[in-house]
Amino acid sequence: MIVTLKDAAEHSAPFVDSGRCSTDPSVYARVNEAVRRLLLRMDSSKTARKVRFSLDGQNVVTLPREFKTARLCAVDKIPRRLYHTSFEYIENGPGPQPNALWGQGTDLIDEGDGYCTFYPIPADFYRSGGVFLFAATTSAEDAGKTITAYGRGLRGEDVLTSGSLGASVPIVRWSEGVEGNLTAFPSPPDDAHGRDEITSTARFTDLTGLKLPEGRSEYVTLYAVTVEDSTFGTSPHMYFLGKYHPDEVRPDYRRYRYFGDASEGHCVECICKLRYLPASRPDDVVLVQNLDAIKLMVMAIREENEGRLETAVAYEQKAYAELDFELSDEKKGNEPVVRVSDPLSILNIGNLQ
Repeated sequence: MIVTLKDAAEHSAPFVDSGRCSTDPSVYARVNEAVRRLLLRMDSSKTARKVRFSLDGQNVVTLPREFKTARLCAVDKIPRRLYHTSFEYIENGPGPQPNALWGQGTDLIDEGDGYCTFYPIPADFYRSGGVFLFAATTSAEDAGKTITAYGRGLRGEDVLTSGSLGASVPIVRWSEGVEGNLTAFPSPPDDAHGRDEITSTARFTDLTGLKLPEGRSEYVTLYAVTVEDSTFGTSPHMYFLGKYHPDEVRPDYRRYRYFGDASEGHCVECICKLRYLPASRPDDVVLVQNLDAIKLMVMAIREENEGRLETAVAYEQKAYAELDFELSDEKKGNEPVVRVSDPLSILNIGNLQ
């Protein structure tokens, strides 16, 4: 059984404040709050997924929006290590990678959260004058809206517009609404030649954040664009940066860096923990698939809001216990077997737990 927002709302509505109708927006909000708090403290049976990535020329793995962090990984079917962001800087550690003293490893290091694109702007792009930004959609309704892009300019300064942080990027519609269809290369606006504004007017060397318009109906795709420019020695080129779900307003992704050479291509497989994303539609699947745990956390929030903290803690602990029981039930029969062998004895100790 797949639990949707509608299911969770119907199960929990009597326990939201003094009781609410299951379609009341406050019930949806309370269910989302309960799911968020449960995910922060506990795993459940369906909060981890296997994800596969391809490394082909890029040594960066960016988790999709629905994933918070990678737990385990394998490169080309061989299990590899996942290192913490501080690994390169610990005392007696390897130092910042790539490092000639350490060679070309095949592990991944956590680059942290907060990235707004799938891929960074290539160094060859920003070293030769920076890039313009081009955004496109298949939707006629979304065309004409604007994205606010935050980042660094040619000299490392914040990109500003009339003294305010950021620069606008118009969203244009693909020709005839067909994904990838263009009638002309997306050049920046040129008043002298009467060209419309279809890219950002500002150049970027790095992007630190994006703010997309709310209420979009379709995905928006973002590209870095270089143009013919003799000053910087650049030629026309488009580079894919990211594709954004209609619900995304402030994209936020976690990245991992591959130590080895990605030019030959590699397959990276990870087990990843899901990130909390609020459910908004009745048929949206809630991340915590345990109705009793959600209900108990809803009750805990009600008691907490009323100032009955001891009762709130008791309900909260029961909610965590529900998830713990669920995980324990799923793991039965799947525990790893550890055998300890003593070479000086004829006895072995099996099934050590």
